[in-house]
Amino acid sequence: MKPTRSILFLLALSLGLAACESGRQFGSDGSGTTLTGDPDAASEALTPTEEDIISAFQYEVDKQWLEASVLYDKLAQSATQPERSTYLLKVALMYYEGGFYEEIEPFFEQLGEQDIIELDLKYRETIRAGGYLGEGKIYQSLAALPEIGEIIDYRYKALALRIRSRGVLAIGKPLESAKLRMEISQFLQTPQEIEENHDFIWDALNRISESAMVRALGEQLTYEVRGWLELNLIARRSNMLPVKMEPWIDQWYQLYGDHSAAPRYAVGLLEESKRIYINPTRIALMLPFSGRLEKVAEAIQNGFLYAYYQDPEQVAELDIIDASNNPAEFNLQYEQAIQDGADFIVGPIAKDLIDLLQQRDQLEVPTLTLNYGNDQNETRLNLYQFGLRPEDEAVQIADYALAQGRHHALVLVPDT
Repeated sequence: MKPTRSILFLLALSLGLAACESGRQFGSDGSGTTLTGDPDAASEALTPTEEDIISAFQYEVDKQWLEASVLYDKLAQSATQPERSTYLLKVALMYYEGGFYEEIEPFFEQLGEQDIIELDLKYRETIRAGGYLGEGKIYQSLAALPEIGEIIDYRYKALALRIRSRGVLAIGKPLESAKLRMEISQFLQTPQEIEENHDFIWDALNRISESAMVRALGEQLTYEVRGWLELNLIARRSNMLPVKMEPWIDQWYQLYGDHSAAPRYAVGLLEESKRIYINPTRIALMLPFSGRLEKVAEAIQNGFLYAYYQDPEQVAELDIIDASNNPAEFNLQYEQAIQDGADFIVGPIAKDLIDLLQQRDQLEVPTLTLNYGNDQNETRLNLYQFGLRPEDEAVQIADYALAQGRHHALVLVPDT
């Protein structure tokens, strides 16, 4: 059941306005004694309206969106235009920032025609588009969003860019999404905002196929866009191997030393590659060559051996172990593999054995499991889980369909 606006307001009033009452008390020294001093000093005290403005802004800074919306609504009730319009927009904006997307449209619908002035209509439509996006109405959101160039206030322009970037990413246009996020950069101020925006750009770029990225690099691009694309291509083609990545990053820096990605992503990629790089001398491949997973184990072994012998630089020794399905016996095999010198273990496949590894206090050597454990929230140092869950496969199918411009799905399922 969705909370009604009245319930939201009652909740915020009980949580937020009580805090205002317990805060600074104008006309009192805080101990209950009334101040009866210099009239000039008294005139410096904030009026109730000014106090509400400051409190609302502080709630906004603290990301207490619901409490902020209540105060902005209170300010709107006593304000005249154009301030009333501004405060009403802030109410809706707080709903958006707080994730109360279903409240935005009803809020605007109950307003009178004169409540939002003409100069603010583009801002209203921007917030409304954000609400549609939050409710999963992607195309309705993109259709409702005003043209970016028509939005004057930089804060709403940044909001519109955020909304459009998320919308086009959802319909399979990651490069366009990344470009929009690069445009947002000029409006960001805090390190956290910049970092989160860069993370969004990187995630969008990771959704572009390598062939599409190479085609894009053959076109006319801005310095900012080209720098991001080339950096992402370095991460892909180096396979995050430090020996390959380091010279390429150096070359990238020569061209893009003052690029926005240089301070964190270029240096960070190289540091990350060194952190995760594993150069084992003895690998233990633990697979169950009997039982229900026998065929799966044989297929994995064949693929592993093919890759192992195809690598001319491979110097690690390889031990292939017929892993027991019995937890106690598997534990002994795992310990024996380490005692025999294994400094990297691949396996097991069975979920219950992966659960067994998750329950250990620590793992002595890096271990790459070939499935996921049952508890996705349980993590351990040196434990890496690899596999393709059904939900992951569904996401990949959806992403592929969107990239091909397909937006309608037909699912065939058994009736039993």
